[in-house]
Amino acid sequence: MSTTLLPGETVQFRLSPDGIVGLAGIFKESVFEAFVTSVDELGVWVDFGNRSAMLLKWQYIATLVVPLREYGDSVPDSRRIGF
Repeated sequence: MSTTLLPGETVQFRLSPDGIVGLAGIFKESVFEAFVTSVDELGVWVDFGNRSAMLLKWQYIATLVVPLREYGDSVPDSRRIGF
């Protein structure tokens, strides 16, 4: 997956064990949603609605759930494999 999918999207984050410990004073839950403003080599910059950005380091993120855009026809192509 390309990180170009993230900016401008509201993404669901699940914190890694390091993230749960490192961000314990900031987040009560290990799963939350935030609006992604940008992505760089350090991590994901997010806005929680207060118009200020916060960096979530890659090491603090276990998983991301992102909305996927549909490209072209939504009906999958059937492909024959075998003889």
